[in-house]
Amino acid sequence: MEGEARLRRQAAGAGEGHRAGPGQADRDRHHQGDAHRLRVDRRADHRDHARPAAAGGARIPGAGARQRHPLRRQLPDLRPAGGAAEGSRADRRRLDPQRQGPGLRRFGRLSGDRSRRAGQGLGEAALSIRDASPPAGGDAAATLSKLREDIADVDRALLELLRRRMLLAAEVGRVKNRAGQPIFVPEVYDQVLTRAREHARACGVSTEVMESIFEAVSRGAVERQHRVGLALRAAGGSRLLVLGGAGNMGGWFNRFAELLGHLVDAVDPAYRALPYREGRFANLDDVADLERYDAILVSVPLGQMAEVLEKVIARRPRGLVLEIASIKDHLKPVLERAAGEGVTVASLHPMFGPSKSAYENLTFVLACRDDPQVEKERVAGWLRHPYTHLVPVPFDHHDRLMGWLLGLAHFSGILFGSALTHAGLSAEELQACASTTYNRQVETALSVLAEDPDLYFDIQRLNPHKGEVFRAAREALEELVATIEGGDRERFRELMTSARQALDARPR
Repeated sequence: MEGEARLRRQAAGAGEGHRAGPGQADRDRHHQGDAHRLRVDRRADHRDHARPAAAGGARIPGAGARQRHPLRRQLPDLRPAGGAAEGSRADRRRLDPQRQGPGLRRFGRLSGDRSRRAGQGLGEAALSIRDASPPAGGDAAATLSKLREDIADVDRALLELLRRRMLLAAEVGRVKNRAGQPIFVPEVYDQVLTRAREHARACGVSTEVMESIFEAVSRGAVERQHRVGLALRAAGGSRLLVLGGAGNMGGWFNRFAELLGHLVDAVDPAYRALPYREGRFANLDDVADLERYDAILVSVPLGQMAEVLEKVIARRPRGLVLEIASIKDHLKPVLERAAGEGVTVASLHPMFGPSKSAYENLTFVLACRDDPQVEKERVAGWLRHPYTHLVPVPFDHHDRLMGWLLGLAHFSGILFGSALTHAGLSAEELQACASTTYNRQVETALSVLAEDPDLYFDIQRLNPHKGEVFRAAREALEELVATIEGGDRERFRELMTSARQALDARPR
């Protein structure tokens, strides 16, 4: 209860629910932390807003506190070009600090009636910054320095507001955890982004910019809620062994499982060169007891997956075995042996690479040999996360899907770069004149070309459906070339339309 009360006091700010003792304000003003300084002298600042300027420069109570407070430096006056009469009464009421919540009143405030005029006439063309341009012969560098100081002050205020927003998100996470409610609620997320888009014009930026800012804030809030829930559930974590724990995807799963509150040990030959640490093994044979693990995740190179699975299955572990191979058809014999030995194996496929943030959409394809619902429930506990999407598909359909999702996508990226090697043009020249479409293609191609060539070769080589993909790519190229060289405009339109329809997943 005391912790919750303290959180409410922090959210309300100084002066909301408690008062500083004698002399406390003076001590607080000299504290070095920005977050602490933000809570100082709110009452004095309110007096400043309530009084007219004193004649002859007479001292106004509270003014000294403002002068010492970096966030209360006089900010540039944002007046409408046509005068204070512009802007609706609703605009003035909304932007009046005296009518806003305590958080907005304290931060980056403009003094006196300037604060009430600051947002009138919200169109970008109607805004002007008084004294922002230096007079003739003036010092532009000094003016810019002052403006940058003002921006830094506002940034500090925004950071304090973000800190408080994350405190509130943490409390939401505690409530949801106690109530057993999901962390990510799409309807609430959409409401946040809608508010951001509606205020884009008032800020003089595009809706895309505002949306991206609040997407990041929302992801941070989800992460904070999730971490709070994990801390409350940490004692109930299961034990996982990751084979290939020092590799790229093995390392990702290692961190992801720990994030979910599980206890993680790892096996990898790379550990031979490192000092001994409990729970870290250089070889599977060094793990004396597999029975202690609730699950064993196998994340090894695609060409080694069958061999490593054979070794695991030979020891008949009680826990679930998770293999994450990108291509699975060649694993059928070993998976059938596992079933005969009574070893449960789940064929999982993360549809992302090791650089993926745990707080972005995480799609996993589950290649099911048995009842999809049973298999989903079997792995769900290891993937319980607000951004996880688990998609079951029939085992025999998995590799055909991957032929198009991975095989063709990788193939086209490699082909794009390979074709440019015959152009006789430098990357610098191409980039200097690049179109938006070219830059997008380059970004996609480079993301493919930066990956492990051996892995990408095996993804092509081991897929039993690669011939179907190569044949389709060859036929599509030949038809497109023939259409262009034959001058068939109508057929070209049809090809573009059918290609667009093949890619557009939106309901028609």
